[in-house]
Amino acid sequence: MCYRNITHTMRCDARPVISDGSKYYTDSFANPLPCRCGPEHFVPSYLRCEDHGCCMKKVRMVWCPHVADCNVVYEVHRYVQSYRRPRNIWGPINMHGDSSDSLWSLPMIQEKQETWNHVPDLEKCLFTGKMPHLTAVPPPFCLAVVNLLSIGRLLVQTKVRLHEVSIDAAVRRTMHTTFHGEACSRVLNEWECPLQGHTVAAEELVEQTLQGLVKQWEIFNTCWTFIQSIMWSRQVGKDFMTQNVPVVWDQ
Repeated sequence: MCYRNITHTMRCDARPVISDGSKYYTDSFANPLPCRCGPEHFVPSYLRCEDHGCCMKKVRMVWCPHVADCNVVYEVHRYVQSYRRPRNIWGPINMHGDSSDSLWSLPMIQEKQETWNHVPDLEKCLFTGKMPHLTAVPPPFCLAVVNLLSIGRLLVQTKVRLHEVSIDAAVRRTMHTTFHGEACSRVLNEWECPLQGHTVAAEELVEQTLQGLVKQWEIFNTCWTFIQSIMWSRQVGKDFMTQNVPVVWDQ
């Protein structure tokens, strides 16, 4: 396995994230989220990102020790925060929007910008700080990585959904209590009180969403444990077999 490391030095926080149900990680295997920035004058034209105006993109290949036998290349995205730099309004600007220094340049105050929240990179946590080089990649290992990424991205969406339906259920319960009182729930069933019926349905949706979140977390944790068991076998120098398919490491 070879790696195409893409470093995005950008002002906007366009980092995609995945979740394990409680913590968030930067999704190193996904493209950055879109932003609306126009081309920045200080970014050299040859380093400009095609999709993000505030981004300076650098690409570096990390080859396998036995690159001649490797036919798998993974893209790994990393993100570095940059800060807005004052523009030299007196300097000449070429056709690419690049400005240069001038004798008439005036000092400008650097704009303040909030620092990004710390979100650990997925591959550094999953692979204990170093991406593996595998000469033979068994299908179960690849499937575990794909499933982990898919479930992790789905967990982010499910957590957002759970937050939304929880707020909706709480609002409906408050409205019902305000207009009908707490005694209504003890006297009437949900089909006898329309307002209570909507409230109960919203609370059941919260419970269903929470159950789905737990199942997704279990799948994520299983994939994580399986992948790290392969990494552990490498550290202790043991051979690892997956469905009678050996995991072959580069020397």
